[in-house]
Amino acid sequence: MEEKYLKEMVQTNVGMSISRIKEKSNQEGIEQKIITPRAIQQNEIKDAELEIIKIENDDHKLRKTKKGDIIVKTTSPFDVVLIDEQHEGLFYNSFCIDMTVSSEKLESTYLFAFLNSKWIRNKLENKVRSYRTTPISKKDIEEIKIPILKKEQQKLIGKLYLNVMEKEKIWKRMIENEKDTIETIIFKKGGFFE
Repeated sequence: MEEKYLKEMVQTNVGMSISRIKEKSNQEGIEQKIITPRAIQQNEIKDAELEIIKIENDDHKLRKTKKGDIIVKTTSPFDVVLIDEQHEGLFYNSFCIDMTVSSEKLESTYLFAFLNSKWIRNKLENKVRSYRTTPISKKDIEEIKIPILKKEQQKLIGKLYLNVMEKEKIWKRMIENEKDTIETIIFKKGGFFE
């Protein structure tokens, strides 16, 4: 099976530091949402955790997300998100690495599933332990080798992984609803603690 380094298959960018962005900001600029590590949780972007700052209209040095991009949080637990339409056009800070697939041989959903595998997460955790620092680097990501499967296989793996993620969300909601129901029964008027 053919393997390629990610640097051969994707274009990677590291975001800009928030302090630099804030230095360039002004009170009369336009509000922009920024993806920070806190906003990336369990392979999702939590909208409530996006940072909002004002920037000048003509500041094109900041990098924005595009649909299909993959953002890797450079701090443990190295969550990975696949950018959807809702989160297109967001800025990201220096603790995020953005990857855009640049090869016809690679599907972004497959890459997303691959980067979320236990094997890759363990590999990144081991790198961090050997560095004795927390963040992983752009080079760490680019030096990962990915198996290049047939396009149909990649699409299938990507689709299966996205389906599993959706099922996880549904199960989590169901469990939270059941917990809420139990608490309602316990604490409602006429319940156990009246």
